[in-house]
Amino acid sequence: MDSSRCLKLLKNAKTDNERMAALLLVTKLVKSNEADQVTRRKVFDAIGFSFLNRLLSTRSAPEGCSETVYQKIAVAVLASFCTDPELVLHPQITGKIPVLNKLITAVYPCEEDRVLIVDSLQCLHALGISELGREHLFRCNSLEAIAQCFVLHQAGGRESNVAVDSV
Repeated sequence: MDSSRCLKLLKNAKTDNERMAALLLVTKLVKSNEADQVTRRKVFDAIGFSFLNRLLSTRSAPEGCSETVYQKIAVAVLASFCTDPELVLHPQITGKIPVLNKLITAVYPCEEDRVLIVDSLQCLHALGISELGREHLFRCNSLEAIAQCFVLHQAGGRESNVAVDSV
């Protein structure tokens, strides 16, 4: 699916189910090589962070799904935007640092929730690449959270090491 169709789906979504379907398509698009910086920015602007914020804070899930299913989708979207050096420093992303810190320091009952830790660490790593990003991380005590993640989870393995190195 091309970027213009994905954007149209996202902009025209009227229900949360439609937004969720569009988000899944958009995440694939943004992570692929098909999305240039302009397209990524259009998707970023179209997403509507109030929906992402709700996904991050929702603790209920459809029957048969992990209780973190919505957080995993939201963080995957954030991680896809964090690959863009301009977007990673946007207030909508830097404002999520405390949430990312909580996610990497939580204890999860399922191994499948490891992707939530890995994607969160990718976001923190991307923030740590720039001076301004590191300032945000220091203000939010992310180094402490990453260290706690490392201890708790025998870390996201390589991901925690990379995140610590960048900070």
